[in-house]
Amino acid sequence: KVIKGTILKNGKYTTYRGICSGKQLHDVAKSHNASVTEFLGAIQLLALNKLAQATNCRDKKPIRVLVPVNLRKLYNVETLRNFSSYFFYQYNGQTELADVIADLQQQAWEQQEWMESQVTRSGKSIWEFFMDFITKQHEREYFERDER
Repeated sequence: KVIKGTILKNGKYTTYRGICSGKQLHDVAKSHNASVTEFLGAIQLLALNKLAQATNCRDKKPIRVLVPVNLRKLYNVETLRNFSSYFFYQYNGQTELADVIADLQQQAWEQQEWMESQVTRSGKSIWEFFMDFITKQHEREYFERDER
């Protein structure tokens, strides 16, 4: 299929939109020993770095992207509600896709460790924390119904 672009109002940049098979995307990500999230995050960071170079960006702030993460897989739980958060991925100057992916995997591991430390600081496991949250949510919904 042909990927089409749209010129934005400032006339400088082009946005591309494409369609691909989810299975193909998954297979390509796995061929790079990455999840789809890690693969797309790495591609996005490399593209943003190229854009910064092409436009002679003088901003010295690091390139970062905020990526939604499904916590169900990380904590091996099944939930009825969304159980997600975000990871920050930062570009650290690598030029090869494999190096960016490896760096993102390290960043994700560090952020997962930090999340676990925040949750378990109270001495509760992630599962106990989650069950307390669900119980309180159901109590709120129950009492709100009674008040109506």
